Amino acid sequence: MKVNLFSRIDFRPVLFALALVPALSAQTASPDLEKAHRLSAQAQYEEAKQIYKSWLDQHPEDAKVCFSYGYTLYLQAGAETDKTKATALRKQAFVWVTKAQKGGDTEALISFLLRKIDAEGNERPTVYSADPKADALMAQGEQAFARHDLDRALQCYQDALAADHLNYYAALFSGDVYYKKEEYGKAIEWFSKAVGINPDIETAYRYWGDVLRRQHRLAEARDKYIEAVVAEPYNQMSREMLERFANLASTPLKHPEVKLPMVKIENNEGKTAIGYDPDSGPLVLAYALTRAKWRVDDSRHYFPKDWSPRHSLPEEASGLRVFCDTFDAMAPKDADNTKYWETTVAALKSLDQAGLLEAYILLDRADSGIAKDYEAYRLEHRDLLLRYAHEVWFANK
Repeated sequence: MKVNLFSRIDFRPVLFALALVPALSAQTASPDLEKAHRLSAQAQYEEAKQIYKSWLDQHPEDAKVCFSYGYTLYLQAGAETDKTKATALRKQAFVWVTKAQKGGDTEALISFLLRKIDAEGNERPTVYSADPKADALMAQGEQAFARHDLDRALQCYQDALAADHLNYYAALFSGDVYYKKEEYGKAIEWFSKAVGINPDIETAYRYWGDVLRRQHRLAEARDKYIEAVVAEPYNQMSREMLERFANLASTPLKHPEVKLPMVKIENNEGKTAIGYDPDSGPLVLAYALTRAKWRVDDSRHYFPKDWSPRHSLPEEASGLRVFCDTFDAMAPKDADNTKYWETTVAALKSLDQAGLLEAYILLDRADSGIAKDYEAYRLEHRDLLLRYAHEVWFANK
């Protein structure tokens, strides 16, 4: 069953995200702002807004507080039953979140909010289930959650799950309510149920990681944040939360020392053109030519039903392996053209020998073309993607 769900944001995950943001503004270690975050999480929006606004009167360019203020306005709109007032609140939220973005705040939720609402305060509707009854119950639960009526929200979510047993978000939000109640064992139980319904959505893993982090079970939390990225590696939130967690735990992610640039391969009217910097040398040319040859000679076999001349996982893997082979052939007699690439070749060979070259390409070297191959690879090789995260990103940790 496909559901037109844009994404869901709520109090707790956002406040956790804010807590992990490095000190980039005057708000560092401010008791007043910490109090405002708590008030917002408790649905005491007016009190939170007063603190944020007072701060912004003194620090009008503080982009992070602009975001916090705008996000609180958005949350308040979600709890507002008067549609006109809710629209007005979202309109204000748009202004402040836009200011945060222009001010340089990199909070992952900014782009979400600016897609979710427009400058006039209109909101794109969220559909949680194809079953009308379940969807209506989810909407009621979200309104109750925004009012901090957790018991009512939980009842709505669980009634929605009874109406639609494959409703991932009903299980996810049930776990979120238990997190809010600080009933962490039950929260994990429901996040696990959500994963069981759909293991290829990142959110339940990430929320599960939040619970484990709260319990100071950091190794287990790290594993859940990794699973979130493996579920959806091109989701900005899953990536950002793993990186923030790693930095907070003083275990910043490691990435292979590969300097090899991407090259441009274009197919037009049966002709293939290669775009690369000639100054990068013969090894890069060999890489580019191999990719171009693969696209001409082999891609139709890889895409037998829907051939398209796009950059793909096997094309990139073929190019990288030939790059290494060419290095080996040239190195003994052409040190001038090979010395620069020693570190890159060593990293690529190590990955290939470990069976992780494709995982590297998908998780650390993907473009929009390669990304289209991710779902099929994950279906067959989730274990290798997890191994890559543990053995490369968290090497020796």
